[in-house]
Amino acid sequence: MKAQSIISEQSVLGALMLDNSALSRISNLKSTDFNASEHRLIFQAIEELNALNQPFDMVTLSEHLEQSGKYAGGIAYLGILVESTPSAANIHAYAQIVLQHSLNRQVKALLEAKEIDYTKLKALSEQAIMPNVKAGKVQIKQFSDLEGLEFAGIKWVVDGLIPEGTRNLLAAKPKAGKSWLALSLAHAVATGGDFLGRKTTRGNVLYLALEDNDRRMKNRINALNMGFSKGISYATAGNFPAADAGGIEALAQWCKSVEHPALIIIDTFAKFRPQANSASSSMYQSDYESTQGLLQIAETFGAAIMLIHHTRKMQSDDPLETVSGSLGLIGGLDNLFVLERGRNSKLGKLSLIGRDLESDEPINLLFENCAWRAMSDAETLLTPDRARLALMILDGYAIKEMAGILEKNEGAIYKMLHDMVKAGIIYRKGRGEYLLCSDIERPYLERVSNGSDIEDFKASSLPSLPQSYHESYHCF
Repeated sequence: MKAQSIISEQSVLGALMLDNSALSRISNLKSTDFNASEHRLIFQAIEELNALNQPFDMVTLSEHLEQSGKYAGGIAYLGILVESTPSAANIHAYAQIVLQHSLNRQVKALLEAKEIDYTKLKALSEQAIMPNVKAGKVQIKQFSDLEGLEFAGIKWVVDGLIPEGTRNLLAAKPKAGKSWLALSLAHAVATGGDFLGRKTTRGNVLYLALEDNDRRMKNRINALNMGFSKGISYATAGNFPAADAGGIEALAQWCKSVEHPALIIIDTFAKFRPQANSASSSMYQSDYESTQGLLQIAETFGAAIMLIHHTRKMQSDDPLETVSGSLGLIGGLDNLFVLERGRNSKLGKLSLIGRDLESDEPINLLFENCAWRAMSDAETLLTPDRARLALMILDGYAIKEMAGILEKNEGAIYKMLHDMVKAGIIYRKGRGEYLLCSDIERPYLERVSNGSDIEDFKASSLPSLPQSYHESYHCF
């Protein structure tokens, strides 16, 4: 049974117990439309009590079912249904989802029958394809209607990068450092700190480390020196169900249990996604539907969801084509992030593709101390000679001394310094006097200065830094 169908069935029943009058708003729904047997029994009991002009709350329903010799989870389960439903305001929408899944099951059953009833199949297919038309939900407007409308601004979990209530995917090659990036994101949101130089909205975070254990999680937290924040909940391999085995419901329960569910990270998505049914759906359809259960979580609770995924071996200049799987997976998402990193390199590039992102300009990254950080524009324009000059400026060398050390004439040195001022690496204080920009640190200058063959770092390239740059501790 699809997770979205289960949640919708539970929401319908919970809404009816909260507001008995809501039954009149879903008169087209029948008990046979419910897929779960216990849900069918509960809805039948509601209809029976309603026919007797009796109320149907947790107590009366439980007693009625018990007297009828039917078991549907008992009063404890009825209580869960009520607690998990905020109100009956959206019962019509819940009922439409239940009805849609019911029609789909009926169509499938007809197709699998030995003798197909084509008249009935046509009627059911029309209902299944056009539920919104029959429910009177189609509304065609004019462009001119938009002129006077004003909309609230987008709320961000990470400013300009991750909007609230969205499904996002971060893809990279194995061992590229995507889990380190995800863990830094979790810490930033849980504490309200910056992420890649951008402000975050503080909130509760759920990190599903579905390929890790407690020991590895603790080691990574210590390596990042991020502390053990109470704002981050987590689950490790084998301790959280897949999407079609109760995972969506478990996510919903977590969202209800915390004050502000801001971010859910699923690392990796392959360990969580529902099992594909190759017999009844194409790869595109299967990939697209794999994220649909998460849509209800994102929209209902406003949490941003970040799926950690792999890229394929095939190289491409288009980040969309590097993501493992079909385009159906990308089509079911709001935003895509692709992390590129050369082998044994500390430099990275984060490509951005999204519906509401403020910019699609890639972010140049530097990996040090097991963490990714955004590089400043000045850092990306450093070459070994420029780095050496910057170090000499820090150490108080005169122009003549710089020329002697670099074996260049003073005119060439002044030209290099002029270019560095334009690049924002240094600024001119007075004649022959220069100061280093504050956002470039000495250790980084020393590393870059050691690589005589490194070229200017461009957003479109990923050069490998010299071996002397790499730290002896590898963070994978």
